[in-house]
Amino acid sequence: MELYIFGPTIGTPIGIIDAFISLQWIRRYYKAGEFDLIVPVTDDNVTILQKCNLVWKKGENEAGYIYYRHFSLSDTGQEQLEVKGKFLTGYLGQRIIWDTMYISDTAENVMRTLVNKSAINPTITARTIPLLSLGTSQGFTPTAIYQTPDGSRDNLADELEILSTAAELGHRITFDPENSTLKFDIYVGLDRSTEQTQNVPAIFSREFENVLTQEYTDSDDNLKNVALLNGIFKTGSGETEVNTPVSVTAGSATGLDRYEEYIDGGTQSESTKDADGNVITITQAQYESALTDTGTADLAEHQEVETFDSTIDINSNLVYKTDWDLGDICPCLNKQWGVVVNARITEITEVYEESGTTITPTFGNNVPTIIDKIKNMR
Repeated sequence: MELYIFGPTIGTPIGIIDAFISLQWIRRYYKAGEFDLIVPVTDDNVTILQKCNLVWKKGENEAGYIYYRHFSLSDTGQEQLEVKGKFLTGYLGQRIIWDTMYISDTAENVMRTLVNKSAINPTITARTIPLLSLGTSQGFTPTAIYQTPDGSRDNLADELEILSTAAELGHRITFDPENSTLKFDIYVGLDRSTEQTQNVPAIFSREFENVLTQEYTDSDDNLKNVALLNGIFKTGSGETEVNTPVSVTAGSATGLDRYEEYIDGGTQSESTKDADGNVITITQAQYESALTDTGTADLAEHQEVETFDSTIDINSNLVYKTDWDLGDICPCLNKQWGVVVNARITEITEVYEESGTTITPTFGNNVPTIIDKIKNMR
């Protein structure tokens, strides 16, 4: 495998790495992926593996940028350089949603508008991410509402992850080294389950001899499925101002299957701004709809955790990136455990070492880390 190294402005590669100790390449559907590269310390490696430089696996549409370097000397005298990075989608985490705006549209158009206003054509030109443009709209139909929170601002990458998860749409920044361009794309994986006829199913199972190891997790620890949202809808101003309490509920579970949460909906004025900065008037019904969408999106971050991590035999009947790929919905089963899951592949970890290559997809929504839980306490 050859890794091409580019400067931040892309152009001509500044170097090629074809010998390394280890590479972990982690692809993700709902947020930016990551990589971890360990190489011997050589003059060339030290020179080209600088922070902000780009790492590209030849032939792929994904690339990552370096944000971390670490040199080490082992007790046997071996010198190593470790660099870590994020896929280019991570650039969007460097921006907040600066402007006050209200957007009610398809989830795809909401996401495209947020990226355009925050990183491609922002009012403040210093916020522009160089070389970035919008890819072709795909016309996906799930809907969403985004509104700037009262007295606060959202991180762009965090909000894109929320919108992606709720609508089950993947997003990424693709890399075109020939034209030195980056494009923000929204996409959806293929349905390869046994319940459809358009695509050839991709079944992962020990019985089909395409799985080396498996781990299954089923947990309600993070589950919330009903949200109560209270807010204030403000009309008029001064002496004529009226503050009307508003309360909505998202979700409909009952009995012992019901896991509740509370979300403060803040205060909404009837006059607000759209994505272009124009003053618009929204009704109380629109505000209630926006609150409901907020609750639905938050519940999508607190689903039942059901994951099937499988290390795939790369020499088996299913060919990676041909028969299955990131974002696809595939059956994953273990008859002995009595588990059958039709789940989306939300993450794929590729590991390349001298001892060989392993590919490990994660089926379903992964176990939240403590940092995820802290981020969800909003």
